[in-house]
Amino acid sequence: MKINTNEYEFTHGKAPRGEGYWAFQFYRMGLGLIVTEFAPGQMTCGAAKKWAAAYAKQLGADRVAVAA
Repeated sequence: MKINTNEYEFTHGKAPRGEGYWAFQFYRMGLGLIVTEFAPGQMTCGAAKKWAAAYAKQLGADRVAVAA
Protein backbone atom coordinates (compact mmCIF):
# COMPACT_ATOMS: atom_id res chain seq x y z
CA MET A 1 0.00 0.00 0.00
CA LYS A 2 1.32 3.43 -0.94
CA ILE A 3 1.38 5.87 1.94
CA ASN A 4 0.69 9.48 0.98
CA THR A 5 3.22 12.02 2.28
CA ASN A 6 1.94 15.18 0.51
CA GLU A 7 0.51 16.90 3.62
CA TYR A 8 3.65 16.13 5.65
CA GLU A 9 5.90 17.43 2.86
CA PHE A 10 3.83 20.60 2.47
CA THR A 11 3.94 21.32 6.21
CA HIS A 12 7.57 20.40 6.87
CA GLY A 13 9.12 21.21 3.51
CA LYS A 14 10.74 17.79 3.20
CA ALA A 15 9.88 14.11 2.93
CA PRO A 16 9.37 12.15 6.14
CA ARG A 17 12.46 10.25 7.22
CA GLY A 18 14.49 9.40 10.26
CA GLU A 19 13.41 8.15 13.65
CA GLY A 20 10.61 9.53 15.77
CA TYR A 21 6.99 9.20 16.81
CA TRP A 22 4.94 8.90 13.62
CA ALA A 23 1.21 9.49 13.20
CA PHE A 24 -0.92 8.28 10.32
CA GLN A 25 -4.39 9.06 9.02
CA PHE A 26 -6.47 6.15 7.74
CA TYR A 27 -9.24 6.64 5.17
CA ARG A 28 -11.96 4.40 3.76
CA MET A 29 -13.86 5.15 0.56
CA GLY A 30 -17.33 6.40 1.35
CA LEU A 31 -16.46 7.25 4.96
CA GLY A 32 -13.48 9.58 4.60
CA LEU A 33 -11.13 9.82 7.56
CA ILE A 34 -11.84 6.95 9.93
CA VAL A 35 -9.03 7.35 12.47
CA THR A 36 -5.69 9.03 13.19
CA GLU A 37 -3.25 6.80 15.09
CA PHE A 38 0.33 7.01 16.32
CA ALA A 39 2.65 4.15 15.46
CA PRO A 40 3.48 2.19 18.64
CA GLY A 41 6.55 3.89 20.07
CA GLN A 42 9.57 5.54 18.56
CA MET A 43 10.67 3.95 15.29
CA THR A 44 12.16 4.72 11.91
CA CYS A 45 9.90 6.12 9.23
CA GLY A 46 10.25 2.92 7.19
CA ALA A 47 9.23 0.71 10.11
CA ALA A 48 6.34 3.03 10.92
CA LYS A 49 5.10 2.85 7.32
CA LYS A 50 5.18 -0.96 7.47
CA TRP A 51 3.17 -0.84 10.69
CA ALA A 52 0.69 1.60 9.11
CA ALA A 53 0.17 -0.64 6.07
CA ALA A 54 -0.57 -3.65 8.29
CA TYR A 55 -2.88 -1.60 10.52
CA ALA A 56 -4.73 -0.28 7.45
CA LYS A 57 -5.52 -3.86 6.44
CA GLN A 58 -6.98 -4.53 9.91
CA LEU A 59 -9.16 -1.40 9.65
CA GLY A 60 -10.20 -2.03 6.07
CA ALA A 61 -8.74 1.35 5.10
CA ASP A 62 -7.92 1.95 1.45
CA ARG A 63 -5.76 5.08 1.88
CA VAL A 64 -3.11 6.05 4.44
CA ALA A 65 -1.30 9.36 4.91
CA VAL A 66 1.53 10.47 7.18
CA ALA A 67 -0.03 13.06 9.49
CA ALA A 68 1.54 16.50 9.53
